[in-house]
Amino acid sequence: MLPTRLAMMSHWPRSPSPDNLAAPTGTFPFANWAETASTRAWALARSLSGAVKAHSYDLIHAVEESAFLARWIGSRRGLPYLFDMDSSMPRQIMDKMPAMKLAGPIMQACERRAIRDALAVVTMCDSLAEHAGKSGAKKVFVLRDISLLNTDSTIADPPLKQQLGLQGCCFMYIGNLESYQGADLLIRAFSGARQR
Repeated sequence: MLPTRLAMMSHWPRSPSPDNLAAPTGTFPFANWAETASTRAWALARSLSGAVKAHSYDLIHAVEESAFLARWIGSRRGLPYLFDMDSSMPRQIMDKMPAMKLAGPIMQACERRAIRDALAVVTMCDSLAEHAGKSGAKKVFVLRDISLLNTDSTIADPPLKQQLGLQGCCFMYIGNLESYQGADLLIRAFSGARQR
């Protein structure tokens, strides 16, 4: 049975990072950030809870960290949620901010709980599907990213290559610039390849 409506939840408006948390004095204003984050989280939770109460949703579609709110709201309203998982958030946070490794076990336990309590988990790759399965997911589905490019070899090169005066092999990186993606490594590799 397909749900008639979805309560859509989106990404947190601004994730904590050393760049947006550094105070002018060079100190780490964790207390200020934590107060602001908790105020935002409660406001968002109240707003979403009100929306769920006002409408007859069959399912909450929870993307990434919104799964934690979906779990809380869903348990209060008897509403299941689908965990749309694009990454392991504890792993991503600990990779980006090594000091957060101290909180790693707590973050990982929270993630496992969100995975276990979800009606199903949808991942974008086999590695995350395996992680969700090991974490106790009831059902796991993989929706892989697919290329929207026409792979027919009879099609001529795009005019952009000619417009830019590029010759030979060309590569394009499409993705975010978070450090875990390794874009810096790719740029260094291009530089090294060019010198050879």
